[in-house]
Amino acid sequence: MESASEMGHEFEAEAGYKFLGCGASIKLKSGSTANIGGGVSYGSEWESGQSTEQSVGFILNDDDVGDNYCTRVYADPRWGTPIFFQDSGSISSDPWEKGTNKAVDVTMEMVKDTEGRFDYHEGAHYKVKLTYTGQRKLESSGINFLLYDTIADNKDGLTVRFNGNEGPFMVELSKESPNATIVISVYPPEVDQDNSEEKQYSVNIGVIEEADDQIGRSITLNTKFADMRAPRAIITSPYAGQRVSPALFPVDDPFKVKVVSGDMDIASIQLQIRSKQPDGVMEPWQNLSGMKWEGTNTAVVTLFEYLDRVPLRREFTFKWTEAEIKVLGVGEYSLRAVAVDKATKPNTDLDPPDVVFLVDESKPSVLCSIPDYQASEAERIYRGELSVLFTDDMRAMDFTDRTFYVMDLLNNNEKVAGYVSYSPALRKAIFVPIVPFTPYGFYRVEIKTDEEKPDHTIEQGVHDLAGNPLDNAFMWTFRTKDAPFEQVWSIGLSVTDGISLDGNNIAGVEYGATDGTDEKDAQSVPGMASQMRLSYLNKQRQGFDRDIRPADGRLSHHWFFVIDNAKRYTTVTLSWQPSLLLTKSTRQYQTMRLVEFDANNNVTNNIVLDPSQVKINPQTGEMESTEIYSYVNKGELSRYFRLDVQKENFVAKSFKKGSSGWKLFSVPVTPQRAEPFVNLGDDIDPFKLYQYETKLGGYKVYPLDIGEVSLQTRYGYWTQIEKDVEVDVGGASNFNDMELELNFVGWQAIGNPFILPVNVADLDVREGTSAAVSFDQAVAAGLIEGTLYRWDIVTQEEAYASKVSISDSYEAITNSSKLEPWEGYWLKTKKPNITLIIPAPPGIGTATVEMPDSFKPPRAPRLNRQISMSPSPQFSFCVEVFSDGALDRSTILGTNQEAKPGQDALDSTEPPVMGQTVAAYFEHSDWGEAAGMYNQDCQPAMDVGEQRTWQLTVYTDKPNALMTVSWEKAIRQVPSDIMLSFRKVGETTWQDMRQTNKVEFTSDTRLIELKFEIQAERIKKAIPLALAGDTLAIALLSKPIPNRGLVSL
Repeated sequence: MESASEMGHEFEAEAGYKFLGCGASIKLKSGSTANIGGGVSYGSEWESGQSTEQSVGFILNDDDVGDNYCTRVYADPRWGTPIFFQDSGSISSDPWEKGTNKAVDVTMEMVKDTEGRFDYHEGAHYKVKLTYTGQRKLESSGINFLLYDTIADNKDGLTVRFNGNEGPFMVELSKESPNATIVISVYPPEVDQDNSEEKQYSVNIGVIEEADDQIGRSITLNTKFADMRAPRAIITSPYAGQRVSPALFPVDDPFKVKVVSGDMDIASIQLQIRSKQPDGVMEPWQNLSGMKWEGTNTAVVTLFEYLDRVPLRREFTFKWTEAEIKVLGVGEYSLRAVAVDKATKPNTDLDPPDVVFLVDESKPSVLCSIPDYQASEAERIYRGELSVLFTDDMRAMDFTDRTFYVMDLLNNNEKVAGYVSYSPALRKAIFVPIVPFTPYGFYRVEIKTDEEKPDHTIEQGVHDLAGNPLDNAFMWTFRTKDAPFEQVWSIGLSVTDGISLDGNNIAGVEYGATDGTDEKDAQSVPGMASQMRLSYLNKQRQGFDRDIRPADGRLSHHWFFVIDNAKRYTTVTLSWQPSLLLTKSTRQYQTMRLVEFDANNNVTNNIVLDPSQVKINPQTGEMESTEIYSYVNKGELSRYFRLDVQKENFVAKSFKKGSSGWKLFSVPVTPQRAEPFVNLGDDIDPFKLYQYETKLGGYKVYPLDIGEVSLQTRYGYWTQIEKDVEVDVGGASNFNDMELELNFVGWQAIGNPFILPVNVADLDVREGTSAAVSFDQAVAAGLIEGTLYRWDIVTQEEAYASKVSISDSYEAITNSSKLEPWEGYWLKTKKPNITLIIPAPPGIGTATVEMPDSFKPPRAPRLNRQISMSPSPQFSFCVEVFSDGALDRSTILGTNQEAKPGQDALDSTEPPVMGQTVAAYFEHSDWGEAAGMYNQDCQPAMDVGEQRTWQLTVYTDKPNALMTVSWEKAIRQVPSDIMLSFRKVGETTWQDMRQTNKVEFTSDTRLIELKFEIQAERIKKAIPLALAGDTLAIALLSKPIPNRGLVSL
């Protein structure tokens, strides 16, 4: 037998450089071969028996295990039979032959064998260590082994995972990395996963070499499963952080604690609670008495199963009554649900999740609002946002236009429909009307709280998150201007005298600006003494290059400016550059003009400004500077102007505050809008308007009687002011005769509808459909009384300058007086269906409106007015009544040649008495239909020896007030042949009124009436006799001498 082997090798290398197939290189080759052969011959002496001959093939190969070679037969008698298999050093693999050493081998051992039970849902998990123990060593890779579970041995249908993967699972081992640890997970069948009983399962795990299944190991896992997972119940209501109010959950509607769970084998659920102590530490958990579910529904807890959901859901509802919550008290609490399952050995949830909630019985309130409810009525203007901020977190679902209720007070109190949203982050509710608010509207907002109805039902309002209702229904009013967002605009002025130029002087309105000096204004920079400049002026005569006013929707804006140091005898040209918005026909401010003043501050010129004539620069898109006025400087250093920007034409008046604060007034134009606040509310704050209703004998008060009081020309109104104010009313001047229907008998509050005074004597009166008669004829016919009354204001300065105490009081107005613009008057009608015709005064068509001092130079103070008496008096006597802050100085008695017994045209009825004041009047219950109180009582003239008597009543509703009834000034003007005496009603002693000129007393009750009798008697004058040698001189006076002290003759 011969054997041989041949080995060889060849090496080739190439060096050089080639690029895109071009270049130079050199190749080197080397190699060698080796032959090994041997043979042996056996002679016939070795042979025995029958011999046969057969050709056999052999393969000699290196199996990389040391230097051992293995020879195998590749032909008969059997393929792969080792030739030297009985040698002790023989090694075989892939496949391994019994009787030889294993070139590849592996061991498997359990590293972590978790004893005891495993949970059905969590599975059983083992760690197995594989170790390579073979002698074969491969240079390029390791040996692959496969892990698997035997299907035949997995009769229970367990699920086996190797490192989370299905089997077979391949693991590579080698001499360098002989070990691998594998996690084997075993899960019970799906049908057994909800089993609450214990059960043992068995599965066989094996490992084999990928190339030879003879090389392998196996182990058997005996796994015991049980329900070991604690059940879990989660509280969903109350939610974490929720506030709970005990006041809202009576027995018939308790607070509901909701608990959910996905476990179907729950045996019981117990609610537990603990509270936070003052030091911040939570108390130990305690069971809530009666709050336990044990498999069946009770009056306290019910179960509802959602079997159609995946995963399944079970909802437990525990009912918590008001009494049980109140036992807890106000504070912070933690609540949890402890669940126990039905397992053979029951599992308890030892650490269930909890929710922290608060028991809160404090009611929320409104913190602030937009418009601001705390602002004055004039400042509560809607500017695009209507909202409310609360002091607590509120329930968003409570907010609708039913609970955020907006009412249109000028439209029959109609509800305004709108959308309401609530922001939890800001605690803010916002109302947006579906239809925009109407211009110049008046609205009331009510944030509703819970209210019990007569049928004992509760109308729900808004609540905080605890369920506490708003502390009180919250209401406030607001107004709208002509637009929710005021337009912002500016006007630039420039001036030149042909030599110098001063430009970019800006007047305008912006949000956030104020009427005073602020950061939006720019004062004028000091210039050269002779430098021409234009400056806006404030009331303190400070100069500004920019004067910005607030964009607050006011009726008009006015700027004073001055042009200084223009060169003499030059033409001074003034130009303007309005912003684009002012050129639009839809602009809010339609009227613009320039008013020029002379050196005495008298108006000399009015220049109408038309912004539509201003051109736009096509390159810049800005308005071009346009000339508006020019004049020749004839030597003055300064020229003053006023720039007016108005929404409409208007009249203005300064109302002075008197001692009482009351003002009886009228308006001399027909207001463009009759709503009182639109005209006066931004000027008088707080603002109330009193409209006298003759039929009612009382007042309608705005805004309390909203919709029933309107501001109209021809009528008089009362208002109260706390300081001197300047009012303006937009509207059209009246140029024709005006009529006023006075349908009911009694006092009528009237006014002058013209900007010029009207003579009382020029008034005409018409009864029903009869012809009109003059004022005097109407008085003679008994249609009206001949005396009107106005409320005379005494300012603080006038009261201080007076030597005696004076205050506001009525002033009698006769046919010789005038009805002044802006004044209100009392007129008494004696017959129904009277029409008062107020004639247009002469020159009304060309008259200019008289403006307050802020629009023109100051004027001199007025002169004191004297009481106008009827003609041909025998004597007249004024009784004054005054106390601190109140005065009545219009009560007059006397005699007259034209007077008649009883009531006549010379008698005047007492005007309506104001509250918190004093009054004196003559009471006549003996005058039949004319019975009543009279302010002026004139009786027939007396002959010598005749007497006249008056019943005087003094009234006040000021408690604890020191009152004085005085005639000190009037007695000095009474003729010396008239003796005047007085006494209190009920007394017998008369006192001489020339000796006692006043009476003082204190009102000891809230209302007091004191009655006096005044008696006048005419006596014969004594003619003095002349002594011997003397000459008698008699001074004959046609009328009494005014109070001027002693008179020397």
